[in-house]
Amino acid sequence: MYAGEPVRMRHGFYLRLRPGCSYSKKRFIYRVTEAAEIDFFLRIFRRKTDSQNFIDIGANIGYWTKVMSGLNPRVNVHSYEPDKVTFDILKSNVADLQNVKIYNLGIGREVGERALFYDPADSGDSSLVPNSERASYQVGITSLDAHAEVLQLERIDFVKVDIQGGETDFFLGATKTIIRDRPIMLVEVMSLLNPSLVDYISFFAIRMHYTIFIISNGMVSLTAKEDFSKVRDDVNVFLVPEEEKYLVAPEKFVFRRDLVVG
Repeated sequence: MYAGEPVRMRHGFYLRLRPGCSYSKKRFIYRVTEAAEIDFFLRIFRRKTDSQNFIDIGANIGYWTKVMSGLNPRVNVHSYEPDKVTFDILKSNVADLQNVKIYNLGIGREVGERALFYDPADSGDSSLVPNSERASYQVGITSLDAHAEVLQLERIDFVKVDIQGGETDFFLGATKTIIRDRPIMLVEVMSLLNPSLVDYISFFAIRMHYTIFIISNGMVSLTAKEDFSKVRDDVNVFLVPEEEKYLVAPEKFVFRRDLVVG
């Protein structure tokens, strides 16, 4: 049982968890999350040694934020978490990291306030998508385009998006940034919660000249853009600009199986 002390994850860093939360319970038991996704990310960005700006949207308690911040000393991470309880835990988890800035905000298509529908037993399932079966409270939101301008970020290199059905709104609020910077993106696709997202990503990849890599069951696969709209499972996808395909060679990947759960 979790006693409140920071727990060492299998990627080497420590995290304070959220008591009574199923997301944190899994971290406590397995000490790992999305290992194949992290492996894929590291294989791409370890080859880059220049200054990088990374964005963690839906940062939760900071697992991905800590992975990104430790890549190299020239990395800067901007992390967004709208849930006030989870944000306080995120704050404590990154307090000693000079290259991380955190924001108690949600990311959508506009600047303002929205209702956050939350599950007190699962910090990984808070959402801006209306849910009549859940309690809610108002949170501040912004768009990536708007906040990148506020922060005067000249370039964004990588964006992780895990916002429980709000991913289409993220894209609509990030159009300028994506066109300007063409970042590599990791997007959670919950096809049942947001059925239109698979069609949107397929259209986006064709129009914006991005390559789609699906990660499922700890494995990565290159997916034809036209076929992605047929996906009916919950998957994570990497969107890689076509001009940067040379950074990845998934057919040669041997994932750290000791880090993959399930």
